[in-house]
Amino acid sequence: MPEQDCRVITHIHSVASNALASPGYDRITQLSRHILGPAADQVSWCECLTTISALVEILKGKRTDRPVDLLFVTDHKSPRMHRIPEEFVTAAAACPRLGIGAEIVTFVWTEAGGWMAAPEILMYGPPEPHLTADGHYYGLSDRILDEVFATCTPPDAPGPELTRVVRYCLDRRIAYAVSHPLDGNRLPLTDLLRVLRQFPFVETVNGGFSKRSSLLMTRLLQSENRKALARGTPRPRPVVDRGEPDFRVRHVLGGSDAHLRDFDRAVTRWVSPKPDPDAGDFIASMLDAADDPSGADGRFTPEGEGISLLALGREVMTLVRWNIANNRHAIRGVLRTARLLLTALSQLRKVDQNSRARQRELSRYLETTDRSQ
Repeated sequence: MPEQDCRVITHIHSVASNALASPGYDRITQLSRHILGPAADQVSWCECLTTISALVEILKGKRTDRPVDLLFVTDHKSPRMHRIPEEFVTAAAACPRLGIGAEIVTFVWTEAGGWMAAPEILMYGPPEPHLTADGHYYGLSDRILDEVFATCTPPDAPGPELTRVVRYCLDRRIAYAVSHPLDGNRLPLTDLLRVLRQFPFVETVNGGFSKRSSLLMTRLLQSENRKALARGTPRPRPVVDRGEPDFRVRHVLGGSDAHLRDFDRAVTRWVSPKPDPDAGDFIASMLDAADDPSGADGRFTPEGEGISLLALGREVMTLVRWNIANNRHAIRGVLRTARLLLTALSQLRKVDQNSRARQRELSRYLETTDRSQ
């Protein structure tokens, strides 16, 4: 049977990532109340303006310069909001090339005695379809998401614990990956490197974070895969003392992470073993690759690159201006508007500073390991 080279969007957001589902909800609410006072309670903020109809149009070739074969919508899910909108299920049932995934913030318990935000996990679902009144679709279901938040969240934790989510996915044959691991969390590098071994797939290229992060993560995975393969054909094995999986060879993904435009800025090139694959075929291929890591065999390849700080700033400020205009009934006056714009720029600067610090740390680690080989 002939193979097919596919362009797959494995990480993208929609309006379902807004409000209570967003990991930034608490921080945005806090900053809004500081600037707007009681009027902040009348404000409805959006971090993404992409509708489900726009995502369907991408698969029809109407929103990107180059065709996209498959698309997984991976909206934020949180303990407060993790339901799948009904119109998304209807759209996925009508288009088998559209899969419903999720991006979930996870946490780990630190030696200091507190919870720390860990890398986010992209969940894609089992290979079998879910049956609905409109037909069937591929990806996650409300039942799966309810179970994840109910069974993977310790009593005192702010959200699901990372290793519990990983075990859940492995036990139920759910395809999963780690999302932009160098950015968006504060894990010390030694802990991050250990955590990455729990993932058969690593998103090395993310279109929402910097190009340098993508280059460093690509270099790290290439180095670790090369060393593991040189020692033989390592299959994943449990680490007995921690009960964690240990994937010595990891496959790589490229994720768009688009919230506004340029939807295929980063994609995963996937070699499908059959023509005209659907979302379930991609999930099945991920699970097969996780079972047999002799590969980093080119079946999954990132395409694209990270975003520049200037381009990210333009997107952030576009969203901020849209939110200000959409909430003009509560945001009155030039001074308030200026403070909101300056606050957004300040937060963007902090994100960039944290990212640069992590990049320097990983760069030093890679230089040290390269010299020791």
